Amino acid sequence: MACKKAERDDALPAPAPAPPVDVLADARLPAPDALAFTGDVAAICETTKRLIERAIRCVPSSADRLRDTLRDLEPDVPSETLPAEHERRAAMCAGIARSYDEQLAALDPACALTSDERTRNDAFLAAYHGRRTKPRPTGDAHIDENLAELAAARDVLCACSDEECVRASHAIVTDAVKPVPRELEAAMQDGEAILDEVSRCAQRIEVEAARARR
Repeated sequence: MACKKAERDDALPAPAPAPPVDVLADARLPAPDALAFTGDVAAICETTKRLIERAIRCVPSSADRLRDTLRDLEPDVPSETLPAEHERRAAMCAGIARSYDEQLAALDPACALTSDERTRNDAFLAAYHGRRTKPRPTGDAHIDENLAELAAARDVLCACSDEECVRASHAIVTDAVKPVPRELEAAMQDGEAILDEVSRCAQRIEVEAARARR
């Protein structure tokens, strides 16, 4: 169905900004497991671009700002970039799409994501924010205990539903971060993955809180 201009020319508010991610991306981070997203990660941003192009036609009063957002999404991540960075960029795109989709659906469903696009977008966000790495045994009981404590601290933060809880839980995570000998490569990988998941959960909760305040 063609996208028609909404009867009300309401300006769309900007999507809630994603908080900065403060954990290093690493090519060794494992892919999402139980909630694995099986689609093309690059296609997530292409869907977001198409949605913004429809929004420009449907809500012309917001066209300038929407074009700015579209320009920000234009530079593609080089193919040699670390896989985790491709995921981060797709998560940013998916978050923007979800925010605009909610607003456009209220104005004119023809301007919003299609049902299939929304399903793929939601599946990717669920996989991205839902990954939970289980530390692998290292043979060193002390290191195994430290990683288990870090994973438990991550789970506390990821169970939060508000920003105050996230701030309090960050202190628990910080206390749980312990040095890992570099020769224990698997332990290094798992620790980095768990900290990345802490950032993903914090991002999800903070964005949801920002949306609720609008």
